[in-house]
Amino acid sequence: MSSDVERHGHGETAELVEPPTLPLRPETPTEMFLLAIGSVCGAILGNALAFLSFVSAPKIRTTSHIGLLGNIPILVSLPGNTPLFSPSKLSTRTINHSLMALVAVTIVSATGCGIVGGNRFAAELAAGNSALKTADYRVAELRYRKAINIDARSGEAHEGLSRVYLATGNSMRADEELIRAAELLPDRAEIAEHLADLTYQIYFADPGRPVTRLRELEIRTKNLLKSWPDRPTGFRLAGLVLVERHRNTEAIDVMESGLARIEDGDLRTQLAAIYFENGDQAKAEAHLRAAIRVNPRYVPAFDLLYLQLMERAKVAAAREVLDDKLRQNHNLETALQLAPHDDAAGQRALAEELRATAAQEFAKGPETNARIGDFWLNRAELARRLTDSNAL
Repeated sequence: MSSDVERHGHGETAELVEPPTLPLRPETPTEMFLLAIGSVCGAILGNALAFLSFVSAPKIRTTSHIGLLGNIPILVSLPGNTPLFSPSKLSTRTINHSLMALVAVTIVSATGCGIVGGNRFAAELAAGNSALKTADYRVAELRYRKAINIDARSGEAHEGLSRVYLATGNSMRADEELIRAAELLPDRAEIAEHLADLTYQIYFADPGRPVTRLRELEIRTKNLLKSWPDRPTGFRLAGLVLVERHRNTEAIDVMESGLARIEDGDLRTQLAAIYFENGDQAKAEAHLRAAIRVNPRYVPAFDLLYLQLMERAKVAAAREVLDDKLRQNHNLETALQLAPHDDAAGQRALAEELRATAAQEFAKGPETNARIGDFWLNRAELARRLTDSNAL
């Protein structure tokens, strides 16, 4: 058989697409089986111990007890006290009522334990979410892990733990937790999309571009397109997979079909990048301007359009893009992006005016001093940096 495998599978390799996950409980024996075996063994052991206790230290209370000790003749039988529970008084109805009471007590106890466990899990999950919002990642990780210890099948806890690992830069651990969350919550589109995006980021961050990761991404992308055909993430990632396989024309077709279903800035911006790479600069610019019209606050479209126009040596048009970006997204970062452009274009006076305006409008911001100081430091003007720092 091994020779057949070597002969027919020459040149083929088996690759791990997705790491296996450990089962939460053994397939056999089941919990009910163990409970039944434990009950039977407990009953047998209890009766055996009761019998051994009687034989080792016999106590004679009735004439039937003498018969258990051997063939001993009874000479005299004296009347004694009536037993508290005589066999005649233990009717079937009494026994049934006692058993029903025992079952009721057991059910109440089990329910109480379940409620307590559920409350503990909810408390730990809520504490983890709260710590994550305040960026207290150490506490968030601890709380999410406690929640998982209480309920290992909680997809929300695994997903929350993955966000903690992403925030702390541990992409591989985040990937493991997201895989588990996607298994436990297969109907949550945002988790499946997050997992596919993370798979692409891990693949792209590896200089070796591992084929196993690309195949894993391809599988996840097909699942997105099949399960959620009206969401743009599957089309965007499918296009990226095709680009990695050097099939740009097919990637463009896939992304265009996605835009025909739903408008999305990320999808349109990525499509513009592929058009520009293929040499179709006009279509690339048209898609980016369309993304800006739909959402004037979508910063990636502005940035990519600016870079493409600069690469095409359209400096004036590129400045108009930055000026429009500043009007739509009025913040320090955008202002300090436009000022260096003017300075590089030889318009120092205009750049200084923008810097001064930004210093006045964003003076209360905690990063204003450092960012404006860096503006001058990058131009080797230390004196101006110190002057602006003292003024602010």
